[in-house]
Parts: sequence; C-alpha cells; structure tokens
Amino acid sequence: MRRSADDALQTALTGQVVTIGGEAHSGSNGRARLDLTPDGTIIRIGPETIFTLVALEDNDQGPFSMLQLLLGQVWINLSAGRLEIETPSGLATVRGSLMSVEYSEQVGMEITCMEGHCTLGNDHGTVELTGGESSSISDPQRAPTEPEPMSEGDYQEWQEISPEALEGQTSAIPPDGGIVIPDEAKGKINTRLLTFSLTNNCTDVNMGDMIGDWRWQFQRLEDENGSGFSEQVVIPSGETVSGTLPAGQYMVTDWFPNGQQHGPATVNSDDISLKVMNCPDGRQPPAPLLPNP
Repeated sequence: MRRSADDALQTALTGQVVTIGGEAHSGSNGRARLDLTPDGTIIRIGPETIFTLVALEDNDQGPFSMLQLLLGQVWINLSAGRLEIETPSGLATVRGSLMSVEYSEQVGMEITCMEGHCTLGNDHGTVELTGGESSSISDPQRAPTEPEPMSEGDYQEWQEISPEALEGQTSAIPPDGGIVIPDEAKGKINTRLLTFSLTNNCTDVNMGDMIGDWRWQFQRLEDENGSGFSEQVVIPSGETVSGTLPAGQYMVTDWFPNGQQHGPATVNSDDISLKVMNCPDGRQPPAPLLPNP
C-alpha cells in the first residue's frame, strides 16, 4: 500500500490508513478489506487489484467517495451517500448500497448491482441498474450493455468475498436451508422444452416488503439427455419474464422479495408449462405455486 501519493509502496498491515491519493495493490492470492470513515462503508478487494483513493468527502448531499480502479475487482457495501468507481472504460456509481466492479484491459469493465441503484456509463452512453442486475463495457468506444440478471456465479462471489454485505439481505437468493437436491433425475426421460411465463405484479405501495425482485431458480437434474445445470431468473416488480429451458426434470425454487421461499419442487418439462402471476390483482398476497420446503 501507499498511504498517500507522496509515499513509497510498502507492505500493508492491519490497521494502516490510506488517505487521498493513497493506493493499494494485491497479489495473485491477495485479498483485503478497506473501511471508509466516518460513514463505515466496507470495500472488499480481490486478487491482482490496483486502486487509488481519489475522494472522501461529506457534504450537504451526504458522504461521497471515489476510487480509481486500474486493475482487478472490488465489492462495495455502501452505508450512506454515493460512491464512484472510475476505470479506463467508464464510470460506475452506487447509491444504497451493494455494487461490484471488475476491470482489466483485455476484458473491459463489468459491474453487478447487488442491491440499490447503480449506474454505468462512459462518453457513449449510460445505463441504470437495480438490484440483481449486471452490465459491462467491453469496448471503451461503445456504450455499456443493457442490464441483465446477475449470474449464479455473481451471487456466489458476493457470498464468498463480502459476507457482511449479505447480512439481512433478502434480494439475493438465500441458502437452501440444508435441503439436499439430487444430482440425477428420477423416473422418466423428458423430451419437451420447459416453458415459463412469470409475472411479478406486486406493485401496490401498501404491499411493503413484497415489492421488489421475484427470484426463481431452475436446477436441471442430469439424465440421458445431458448434464445438470442451474438457471436463475429475476422478475423485477411490474414485469413479466418468459422463456424456455432444455427438456428435463427440474428442481424449482422461488423467493419473494421479502425472502419467503417456496420449494424446491420437482417439475417435469413434459408435464407442465409454468405460467405464474405474483399478486394477481396487484394488491393481494400471492398464493404460491410451489410448496414450502
């Protein structure tokens, strides 16, 4: 680490302070935690990461922090205000409260917006992201990609790298509570695609913690048709997401925005087409399709 722009690089020790202009470098197996004061924001630093602390302010709009990320990946658990991450590809911003940013010259820039409101932009355009979405800039001469659902690997990284960020978090797919899901399918071989149309109609403000992302996980079990895999689908409030999955037997689980879990339940693609609406009239709590575990 380098305490300030005028200092030489030295081995980092627990409790050392980085001021404006200071840097941190991590090696191939290096990880670190940076706590911003006085607001208490936590930044987790991944391997092979280099960043500079550019700004750390407190004004009428609340705390403002800025990092310049030259290489690697960071995970931000923002406690208040706004934090910006600048890379050679673009600028990422998070407000309340969880965002990761990864950058390399070869791949470009990618962000995940785990919770809250995030933006990613450069001179060619800007996209807005909400909880559970990701976007990237592979070419700095092009605008960011349109937001898409975070992958299962993204969620696993958050759980492994930044566990404190998920304390009390209900928008992420939670642990399965010890439920054992088999690797192989039992019974018949399915030949028809699994089709689904999922509508998240909980939009009335009186619904409280039922407003937000509705999350589904389809875990295909291995059989003669092929190997198993897991697919996650995120349905933002007021939207419908439709699609198809390869034929097979699936263990299906869904989570309401307040964290309530239904399933896992066994679904055979030959027997069912999933057409499910959350809060049919926009106000009444939904009757779950899947049983409680």
